[in-house]
Amino acid sequence: QDGTEMTLELGGDVPTTSYSYFRWSGDDGVYMCDSGLTDALLTTATRLLPVEQPALSKDLIDQVTLSRADGETAVLLSNDGDGHYTGLLVEPYQYPVDPEQAEALLTALSSFRLGTREAEANAETRAQYGLDDPELTLWLHQAAGTVGQVDENGQLAAEGEFFYTCEYAGSCYLVSRFLLETLLAATPDTLVARQPADLGGAALSDILIESPLGDVHVTAHYTERVLPNNDIETDAEGNTVYDTAVTLNGEEADAELLTTLTTRLNALTASGDLPDGWTVPEDEAPRWRIVLTTVGGTTREIAAYRLDAFSDALAVDGVAIHYVHEEAIDLILADLLD
Repeated sequence: QDGTEMTLELGGDVPTTSYSYFRWSGDDGVYMCDSGLTDALLTTATRLLPVEQPALSKDLIDQVTLSRADGETAVLLSNDGDGHYTGLLVEPYQYPVDPEQAEALLTALSSFRLGTREAEANAETRAQYGLDDPELTLWLHQAAGTVGQVDENGQLAAEGEFFYTCEYAGSCYLVSRFLLETLLAATPDTLVARQPADLGGAALSDILIESPLGDVHVTAHYTERVLPNNDIETDAEGNTVYDTAVTLNGEEADAELLTTLTTRLNALTASGDLPDGWTVPEDEAPRWRIVLTTVGGTTREIAAYRLDAFSDALAVDGVAIHYVHEEAIDLILADLLD
């Protein structure tokens, strides 16, 4: 207001730091400022424009297909409404998805944000941005439903090694590569469950185990705990508290049995991949078998066939990819048949 003028000169980044060089007209020295200031002052008009984001909900996404030059990876996704997410790989083969990988996929998709709108997508700009031969093409489907959403501007990504270009709805955008790492790394090998009896924390209502040591059949019935004022009891995190009635081979059992058995089942981990070309023998009964049913009705069957003297091949819902050491079933049953 008093007519004073000042000139600020921005320089390059200070090596091995998060600072940039700068000078100003009131002093002959060279100083350092946080690079965030440099990023802000070097923002282009294009980056200031608002970007309409695709409305992606973690709870509604139910189908995802990731297409690369070497083939497609297709996954069906679902949730039980209590925060437990499950996935089923359907292309290139059908197999349960590791629960953590399923949730990571959904989190990556629901966190997806377009950055700067660079140009209209046409033949010339697609070639310019590498979209005529993309590393990854993402197709997804969302179930019908309503979710709350907070409006946001596109997330800005520094040019260079920190961004990808992306085509969406007829325009080319910059997109932070950190948001896409989970999707780019998602292949059948990384997605398939290596702990096939782990159903992502979903409550089990029925467990059937058939083994050379004997059979185990556990059932569980959950009842909401009601307080004296008729309110439903919840824990510190707001989750409903249940009383659990458990049976073992038709006899009443302690609820701790269910916890112990579930923990052991979750720990069942593939020891390695089956040899190429190995298939489930059509005329051979499994050496042992596990059938799990969740409260929501999801079922999973794990059957083990003798692979060699030390290991069993696992067929999960009929598809065999991994093997486990032969004592795996013994560790699960342990003292349950005493």
